Amino acid sequence: MLNRDTMGLHSPWNGTITLDSALAPDQQKATAVHEILHDLDTLVGTGLSEKDVTALASVLFAAIRDNPALMKWLMG
Repeated sequence: MLNRDTMGLHSPWNGTITLDSALAPDQQKATAVHEILHDLDTLVGTGLSEKDVTALASVLFAAIRDNPALMKWLMG
């Protein structure tokens, strides 16, 4: 379990994401998407704010969750 204000952590340099095991499964998935976006932001250097990452992660997770056929097509 991470501290009460942290649901996930990312480390783009060693390729790890740590999630709070106390989170519900969907919250863990949403947090993973959030941390992936942080990694991408760090690696690309776009300078997204926490607010930007949170907004993008929310929309991206909803798109992934609500469109399994799209994900299957993208991964196929």
